[in-house]
Amino acid sequence: MRFSLTFRKTGQKQTLPLNYQYELASWIYKTIHRSDSAFVSFLHDRGYLANGKGFKLFTFSNLKLPKFQIQGDRLLLQGDTLSLQLTFALEQSAQHFIQGLFQQQRFSLGDRQSQVDLEVQQIEAMPTPTLAEGSQLRFRTLSPLCVSSSREHYGKIMPLYHHPADDGYENLLLQNLLNKYTAAHGHFPLPPLRPDGEFAFKVLSEPKSRLVTIKANTPQETKVRGFLFDFELQAPEALLQLGYAAGLGEKNSLGFGCVEVVG
Repeated sequence: MRFSLTFRKTGQKQTLPLNYQYELASWIYKTIHRSDSAFVSFLHDRGYLANGKGFKLFTFSNLKLPKFQIQGDRLLLQGDTLSLQLTFALEQSAQHFIQGLFQQQRFSLGDRQSQVDLEVQQIEAMPTPTLAEGSQLRFRTLSPLCVSSSREHYGKIMPLYHHPADDGYENLLLQNLLNKYTAAHGHFPLPPLRPDGEFAFKVLSEPKSRLVTIKANTPQETKVRGFLFDFELQAPEALLQLGYAAGLGEKNSLGFGCVEVVG
């Protein structure tokens, strides 16, 4: 289930940090889990919030800014509206809950140094493309796609972020999708996962590296690397549907791995 959100600036402030993903993810997460919302009851009743964990089978695109300037580590907005795509691995019956939660929400986006006051002007449900078994579908990343493995560095276990051309990238991407399938199975409606289903991944454009700072200028600051690129993917229908709905790769609920079908 995917939505297009359009925001309107409501104040005079017009500067955002380049690294806005964590703050945007926090607003989405808080909106979803508002304690007084019927949506939380919906998630509980259907087992999405098992073991006391928050719902994280969602992702979102980079902000689409009609006009802007980059000034150091800041984005100077030169228009009154901005937009993004927000997608969930949820059954269709949740659509009216989502639209009701986000419609006309007001919030401030940014860090301690600079913020922009925004209001959700419009939220529209987007059609779901056909994701058929056996098809070699072309995708484009709308936010950086992150795939990593672990390594030891000076006695600490650290993530090693992989370039899409690295050996083993395809297997790591598949394993991540299989892990998501295990988490979503029984909740998000998916076709059966065929054990003999083919999986093939091919890079179609030069990947552009993006290093995103999470919780910038705090003791918890971390940096996550992902890549923007076009690719071809063949996979079982269940994994295609789940990757499109919840995101591909890692750290989806922080705004990584949102993709669109381009052919």
